[in-house]
This record gives sequence, C-alpha cells and structure tokens, in this order.
Amino acid sequence: VLPARFQGIGLQRFDEKKAGIGSTIASLTRGRPDRGRLSMWGNTIDMIRDKPLLGVGPGGWKRVYPAYDRGAMIRPDSSPKRPHNDYLWIASELGLVGLCVYIWFLVVLFRSLFELTRHPLQFWRLAAPMFAISLLATFGHALFSFRREQPQATMYPYLLAGIVASVVSTHRVRAAPAFL
Repeated sequence: VLPARFQGIGLQRFDEKKAGIGSTIASLTRGRPDRGRLSMWGNTIDMIRDKPLLGVGPGGWKRVYPAYDRGAMIRPDSSPKRPHNDYLWIASELGLVGLCVYIWFLVVLFRSLFELTRHPLQFWRLAAPMFAISLLATFGHALFSFRREQPQATMYPYLLAGIVASVVSTHRVRAAPAFL
C-alpha cells in the first residue's frame, strides 16, 4: 500500500545510524560523533551575536544560516533547516528577548510544579516530581535535537503546563479565605 522508500519522505526520517543501542554507542566512536553540530552551533552563536535582541525573525534561521556556515554543514546533498538545539534556534530567530520569555515560561512552570508538591491531595504531591523529571528530560533533549519542530514531542510539555496551571490555579482559589 505504501510507496517504495516511504520511510525517507519528510523531515522526520529515522536515523539508520542509531537504530539500536549498540549502533548508537558505536556511532560515538566513528568519524565525527557530533556530526557537525558543534560547528553549526558555533555558527549559530555568531548569528545571534549579529542580531542579539530580536533575532533574524521567525523561520529565518534556515534563510540566514548559509551566510554563517563556512563549509560546516551545507553540502550539495544536504542543507540544515534547524540548528539541532531548540534554545539556539529560539535565540537566533526571536533574539535574546524571545529566549528570555521562553526561559521565564520554564521558570514559572517549575515554580508551579514546586507549589504542586504542597497540594492537599497526595496524587498531585506525587505527580509533581514525576512531571518535573519528564519535563527536564524533554527540555534536556531539546539541547541536542529539534523538539520544537516535532509536534508530537512539543505538545507534551505544553499539555503538562496546562494541567499544572489548572490544578495550581484551582488550588489557589480554593485556598483563598472565605471573605474574598
């Protein structure tokens, strides 16, 4: 039913060099294990230095990056569409202002999780650290990948943020004195 080589279509192809644990570990010892990401990150930092406050604009990284590449990643058979690091991606496109807003969102989210550890229901006191651990893993993954581009991975932290905000705000309303 599916056309031949269907797995190679689209931006989210499966990385054949990391098909299993063994091949993933072996890829660390062959060639350039960073696969050019360190050079690309350095070039992206140069881009951020040139437009620090507001960046190059949403969706602008892939248009502006070629001028900064210096032969690191652009080849006749490939051209990067993102820097494989969400934080650098945000800072390059939205500037340090955009990155600060994003970090503010994360701080508020983790403060709300901390507040949730004092919730009267035991379920939320236990769920809060588990949510925090899963969010740390997700946001840690964003340092090396491009979670921002993958809706199935991006939706998860925002879903948790909505759940946490709902529970914390409901708890705050219930905890308010009766005369207010």
